[in-house]
Amino acid sequence: MNAGLKRLSNHGLLLGGLLSVIGAEAVAQEAAGQAGVLEEVTVTARKVRENLQDTPVAVTALSGDALEQRQIFQTDKLTQVVPNLQFGTNAPLAGNNSSSQVFIRGIGQTDPTSTVDPGVGLYIDDVYVGTAVGARMDLRDIASVQVLRGPQGTLFGRNTIGGAVLISTTDPGNEFGGTVRGGFGSDSLLDGFVALDAPISGTLKSRFTAGRRKQDGYVSRPDGTDLGDTNTYTLTSKFVWKPTKKLEARWLADYSNADEHGSPLVFASINTAATF
Repeated sequence: MNAGLKRLSNHGLLLGGLLSVIGAEAVAQEAAGQAGVLEEVTVTARKVRENLQDTPVAVTALSGDALEQRQIFQTDKLTQVVPNLQFGTNAPLAGNNSSSQVFIRGIGQTDPTSTVDPGVGLYIDDVYVGTAVGARMDLRDIASVQVLRGPQGTLFGRNTIGGAVLISTTDPGNEFGGTVRGGFGSDSLLDGFVALDAPISGTLKSRFTAGRRKQDGYVSRPDGTDLGDTNTYTLTSKFVWKPTKKLEARWLADYSNADEHGSPLVFASINTAATF
């Protein structure tokens, strides 16, 4: 009798141990599955919202938080985080710090004249920036940036032979609130930004922002002019009206001002070799 009870007890312990091992493996597999799930990245590279992995376009997508963490506060700094992108200033030739030369995969436009169409399209909330002048700007209140590599003329028009840069600003929030950000750095850098969400009704929301950035230049001319300086401020307002689930209207206003001396033009070297 005692021997039978002992065998039954051993079988019970064995069964209980087996169930506990199976349960532990199931929990471990579930935890591993949760840890392996990637956050879905939504893009609008084809004028529709879809998963980045389902888009048959070479796209680099960055959120506003990712840009802030990497200290990317101007469009020309996108070259630090986007492959195949060259976003350089053309200030010495154009006489304007906001003028740029944008290339993707080596294709773009070198002429900085304001009447010449760029080779890479720049869009802010789906509004096309039609000239090279104005393409270099501060990235303020940005929700996301998408860089599309390769010709995009089918959906974005003729001036996107090299690609397109899509910038989306932050939408107004559902509750009253705001954001304040500031910083300082070398060469007397002072940077400030303020954003305010002000819902007007259940269907109409608004957002207002103001930004200021000032920094001394890095080259001083004999006449005392400070070249390479930064002195800009921006003001924006955005209204979103959504009376129904299928109808949405947006109104945006953007103002920016730059009072700067331009970038210095420095001779790197003189080629003394004969041309023939």
